[in-house]
This record gives sequence, structure tokens and C-alpha cells, in this order.
Amino acid sequence: MTNPVAPQAVDAEAAPPAPPFDPAIVDGLLGQLDKTLRAHQLYNANNPTYIKTLETMRAAFAPLWVETDTLTLQVSDTEFSWFGTPVHVQDGKASDSLPWTLYKDGVRELTITPGFEGAELDKLLDILPRARKAGPGDDDLLTMLWEQEFDHLAYRYVELASEGVPIDPAASPGMWPVTAGQIVEEPFRAIEDAQREQQANASGVAAADGHGGSAPTAARPAGVVSMEDFDSALYFLEEDEIRYLKTELGAENDTDLRRVVLDSLFDIFELQVDALVRKEVVAHIDALTLHLLAGRQFATVAYLLRESLSSLERARDVQPETRDRLMGLSDRLSDPKVLSELLQAMDEAESL
Repeated sequence: MTNPVAPQAVDAEAAPPAPPFDPAIVDGLLGQLDKTLRAHQLYNANNPTYIKTLETMRAAFAPLWVETDTLTLQVSDTEFSWFGTPVHVQDGKASDSLPWTLYKDGVRELTITPGFEGAELDKLLDILPRARKAGPGDDDLLTMLWEQEFDHLAYRYVELASEGVPIDPAASPGMWPVTAGQIVEEPFRAIEDAQREQQANASGVAAADGHGGSAPTAARPAGVVSMEDFDSALYFLEEDEIRYLKTELGAENDTDLRRVVLDSLFDIFELQVDALVRKEVVAHIDALTLHLLAGRQFATVAYLLRESLSSLERARDVQPETRDRLMGLSDRLSDPKVLSELLQAMDEAESL
């Protein structure tokens, strides 16, 4: 479980206190965190470049802990703020923006204490890329943070459905309570009450008809929508149409875009006889191989190697230099040093 730290209530009319030390220390720390996160996404854990970046990240905490034993950051969509001073400002709400990654899932405050730079830093570096790529059915950032039970990282958040409700800074640690919780609950209560009322009315009508009489239909409460209203709508979908859409959406979501890109490159290689075009295509394929290996897409790399040989057989008038470079791709991957690193990465992978 997280141990969020409840900030003290601040008078809205009073100016924020001046930072107790140079904000550049905090800004530099967050900038290094962003660099380390990018390196974590590009390199394997045993890569020397990543190891050096991670060591630099851990060392960046030393000047901070000399000045303070608690770092509390407020999170907005484009920046972090510390004692009212913007630090690590991002221009837009891009998917790789660190403030936006936290803000979009409801995190509004982070508190870091000494000891975070150890194993808990590694946990956070694993969580943030997963949160950026999370789909509708995946866990969100708050769930991932809760599962790790941080001791030196605390966070406070708001429910996204209640974003417009004022936040109580004097609330207990954890989630800021929503004083108007009816924002989410009341509509569902109204629908449930209406459904119970309709069932009671239907029972009354059936009983009255059994005695030869009739009962008036109760008026539907304002704002309650019934599915019967859509039965005859112009764009109401039939079951086979819904089934077709689900099938097509599933097929689209299951499409491996990496293979689509590779197929396009190989098609260009086979159809274009210009030597410069083919040379550029081979350069792209070479670069993609490294990215795929870094991302542990081993099946896609195998597909790339197989298709490269097939394309060489189908293509005509291939320059000897281009042919040697494309055929040499598998030879370079078979180098003992490269192959040993590849096998180690496969052993460390959670799934193949």
C-alpha cells in the first residue's frame, strides 16, 4: 500500500512560500528521470548505455537529499510545480510527456523520500512505459502503483469522473474525497428507481387486466432513458451487424503493424530497381532490426530474416553490394557476441 503524505492546508489568498533551495536541483532531477525513462524504453537492462544512465539517475538524488528529506511535487497536464515554481515544463500533452502520463490517470501530487532511488526507482521505470501503452482493457497507472506498495513514493489522486469537484487539501492521505459523490451515483440510482417503478406498474396493469379493468401507465421520470426508445431508431444495429463490427475491430486490433511496415519495405525493394532506393530500404531494414531486438520482438525478427531472403530471390537486377548487405544481416546476428546477448535477452524475457 502507498503511504501518501497529506499536505497542509494552504490559504488560497496567501502567496506560496519561497522555495527553500535552488529549484534547478529539482528541475535537473526530473530532467534526468525523463532521460532515464527514455533509455529504459530503448535498451535492455544489461545494456551499458542504460546502466550508465541509471547510475547517473541514482546519483542525481544525492544533491537533493543534502537539502531536504522530502520532495513534494504538484502535477498538472504540462508541468510539475514545487513550492509554486514550475519545474520540468513540457510544451504539449504528448504521449511521452512525463507530467501528462501522470496527470491523465488522475495523479495530482507526488512525494518522494530518501530510499526511493533504489529498487523503487526501477519499479517506477517499469510502470510508466506500461501506463503509456495501456489499452482500454489494461490496468491504469493508479492500479500499477497500488500493486507495487511503495514505501518511499507517495501519491495523491482524484477520480477523473469528478474532475470538476474542488479538492479538499486537508483530507486524509490517499485519494482526495469528492464532496459531491452524487455526481456519479445519482444517475444510476435514478435509473434503478425508474426500473423498479416500471416493473411495479407492469405488475399492476397485469393484475387490473385480469379483473377486466385497465390501469394508467406511470409517467417516466425526467432524464431517464429507456432502451425501447432506440428500437426503431434510424441507426439501430442488428445483431449480425454488431457481430460483424466486433469481428472487424478484433482483426484490426490483432494486426501486427511491425509486419505491415516490413512488408511495405520488402515490396518497395522488389518493385523498385533504382539502386539508391534499394540501398535506402536496406538501411531502414537494418535499423528496424535493432529496434525489434531492443523491444524483444524475436518472432518479428525471424519473419524479417525469412522475408529478406525471399525478397532477394524475387527481386531483379539487385546490385551486388545491396545483395551482400541484405544477406549479411543474418550473418551479423549470428556473430557469437551478438548471439550470446540475444540468447540472454530471451532468457530474461517474461514471454517469447
